[in-house]
Amino acid sequence: MADEIRARFGASVERQMVSDVPIGAFLSAGLDSSSIVAAMVAAVAQKQPVRTYTITFPEKYRVGETTIDDPGVPQRLARKLGCEHHEIVVEPDVVDLLPSLTWHMDEPTADPAIITAYLVCREARKQATVLLSGVGGDEIFAGYRKHVAQGWAEKYRRVPSFFRTAAERALLGLPSLRGTRMKGSVRLAKKMARSAALSPVDAFIRNCTYLDAREKTELYALKSQQMVSGNPASQHLAAFDKVRHADFLNQMLYLDTKIFMTTLNLTYNDKMSMASSVEVRVPFLDREFAEFVAWNVRPEWKLQGRWRPVTKHIFRRAMHSMLQEEV
Repeated sequence: MADEIRARFGASVERQMVSDVPIGAFLSAGLDSSSIVAAMVAAVAQKQPVRTYTITFPEKYRVGETTIDDPGVPQRLARKLGCEHHEIVVEPDVVDLLPSLTWHMDEPTADPAIITAYLVCREARKQATVLLSGVGGDEIFAGYRKHVAQGWAEKYRRVPSFFRTAAERALLGLPSLRGTRMKGSVRLAKKMARSAALSPVDAFIRNCTYLDAREKTELYALKSQQMVSGNPASQHLAAFDKVRHADFLNQMLYLDTKIFMTTLNLTYNDKMSMASSVEVRVPFLDREFAEFVAWNVRPEWKLQGRWRPVTKHIFRRAMHSMLQEEV
């Protein structure tokens, strides 16, 4: 299966590369963008270097910060694959872009990824008009921490309530650990503790939100509360109902693909790229490839392991021979 996924993914990337204008790719330290770049290099067969674009930060701002990706990883991969590599250095004056980015987004958005997406597209436009992006890899192969957390939550629900109550008090008393690699895990653990008594569907929806009902009440003015008084999860519940007979991991992936990805990741990538007249293409969402993964890749091949699950397991196996171990 891993070999077939690698071959089909390579074919998807090659289809997305058909263009009459110069083409490039986003490149981070992650599996998805690195795999796209490796497949692009294989497709061009060294006829010309693939253009890659990476966001990085000045070293002086990296001291003591452990959550920023190591720029050395994409550098080494680009060098190994013979890419024409470009780095975009983010300085504090990036905040000056916010009014313009807000105008281009045309809606409230709290994800700072809009900034990096815009900066990459703005720089890439000097050499390329089309960029390939890794959007969709986490949604079809189960790459988010919330997918892992849901499995932990299922096991956690079997713990006697007395011990759960003590654990929840301890978790909720933990600091946020901002600036460390534990930040996301701690935040997710707190959410899991708060939603332990809920059904898997309700717990997943709860863990996908940043504000609970009490926090929204405190935040919104009275008039705003009246405007959003309906059930904000109705769309999510309807989506869950459509795939209620599927394995629960695949139910989560369906929701992520139909709602989270389309309303956030695809939306901001489209708007930020259009702000620089760049077209972003997404090989993971090539219809032929995405449908193959949805219908043929078992849930346990996507998220493998009981206590320390490996995300995107089958895709990691598929691309292992084409990438560096550190990716």
